[in-house]
Amino acid sequence: MDGMTLAYIAGGLCIAWGIAHLAATRMVIADFEPLLPFNRRTIMMSWIGGGLTLVFIGVLVALVARGGVSAEPIVVTVFHTCAGMLFASAVLMLLTASRTPILAMKICPAIQTVAAVLLLFAAA
Repeated sequence: MDGMTLAYIAGGLCIAWGIAHLAATRMVIADFEPLLPFNRRTIMMSWIGGGLTLVFIGVLVALVARGGVSAEPIVVTVFHTCAGMLFASAVLMLLTASRTPILAMKICPAIQTVAAVLLLFAAA
């Protein structure tokens, strides 16, 4: 597979997981009930922020991949930066949310790591 195909797969994975993240917001919050309104809004903000970040990374990767040249310095920089963010997020999830009983939170670090590795291969 060429680099741009790997990048599109990574971007698509991020977009799909981000949308799933956003769609599950109410269900996740319900798992934490009863909550004070302040806590509910804080969890909602965090959960939506995570989903939007994943969608943004996926869209950015797809837009950059449209250029079709993975050796360009800006393409390599964007792919490496997005991979770094995905790795950092995966580590954060491993240390925090993946320790909850919610299955989506347990598999999120794996999905983010796979997307990050694909981006590193796409930039190579």
